[in-house]
Amino acid sequence: LLGGVPGVRPGRVVILGGGVVGTEAARIAVGMGAAVQILDVNVDRLAYLETIFGSRVELLYSNSAQIEAVVSQADL
Repeated sequence: LLGGVPGVRPGRVVILGGGVVGTEAARIAVGMGAAVQILDVNVDRLAYLETIFGSRVELLYSNSAQIEAVVSQADL
């Protein structure tokens, strides 16, 4: 139920790292209708991901505080 059903919010997916595997995982999760957050330490990669996904994902700079905040609320 990543995409949600009537009366249920879409699942929250957190992806640590926006490399090849993280990008493909995000494509699948976005395609299923999930709310996706991608964390990465490479600002250039985050900019590239923004060109691919636009506003369909939330892009965050990765650090320990940020990871702790988003992972605690994630479904996957």
